[in-house]
Amino acid sequence: MFAEWRLLFGLRDFPDSVAYPTFLLLHLPILFTLLWFARHPKIEVQRRFRFWTALFLPTHACIHVYVSGDPEYGFVSVVSNLLIYGSAMLGLIYLALGWRQKSDS
Repeated sequence: MFAEWRLLFGLRDFPDSVAYPTFLLLHLPILFTLLWFARHPKIEVQRRFRFWTALFLPTHACIHVYVSGDPEYGFVSVVSNLLIYGSAMLGLIYLALGWRQKSDS
């Protein structure tokens, strides 16, 4: 079983019986917040949300590269790597296209 919480400051010091459910439960408000911003009624909020999400994705991949040497690191499957680094590439493409579009106008 992967133990992602063992890599995170704040959760790594707790026993697995506390850290694991806390880690899972923290995903719920994050998910709901992401869904809310993605469908926000104001287009400008949606645009900014997409920009910051696209910027986060390559940053997230860099964090994975940084912690990949840790013995607790468990994201070694093809699927994990495709999701992590594929989303980083999509984020970079989104940012590049947005930058290009601004340059053309």
